[in-house]
Amino acid sequence: MFELSDHPLFDTWTDPVSGVTSHLLNSDVGEVLQHFYYTNPSISADGQWLWFTVANPPGPSKHLAALRLDPAHPELHTWPGAQTDQAQAGFDRDGRGVLFGTGNAIWRLEPGQKVEEHWRLPPSWLKGRHLIRLATHCSVASDGCVLIDAELDTHSVIGIADPRDGSWTVIDELQQRHDHGQFCPGNDDRFLVAQD
Repeated sequence: MFELSDHPLFDTWTDPVSGVTSHLLNSDVGEVLQHFYYTNPSISADGQWLWFTVANPPGPSKHLAALRLDPAHPELHTWPGAQTDQAQAGFDRDGRGVLFGTGNAIWRLEPGQKVEEHWRLPPSWLKGRHLIRLATHCSVASDGCVLIDAELDTHSVIGIADPRDGSWTVIDELQQRHDHGQFCPGNDDRFLVAQD
């Protein structure tokens, strides 16, 4: 763990009432910065990188950014092309690369690398149907499979995407809206999907 009070890209501020100290990013990356969804960590498994999304209203898109937490090697990267419009970002099974959804694909990104396609929903399965949302957020099993809670025009589809071979297994198709699918930590045979 790094001491952020020594980091040149953070300003330290202490609330005079509560005494709580906060570290505020002092770089003008964008108007709105947001950590990952609360069920997904925002710090890489090795503790080196803080990941977040950046938005510039009134534009509707958010894109990924990462800040190296080591004060001796401060780096700040943004990827305007890595837009998280379909599945909120989360780490892959190794905790190094970040997965996110755009369109009908899951993409992978890590600092120093290019964005690469990780898995794509087969167009033959879509059969021309309108995909509203591929997944709410990227929830990854220990084998690297991603839980998909897709929303089409008329219904929701729950499935498992396997990036190792590109396969797609449909578990159920539901007429009600379902979202926020999450694998159970420690038991890949269980997952939770909320009905809205």
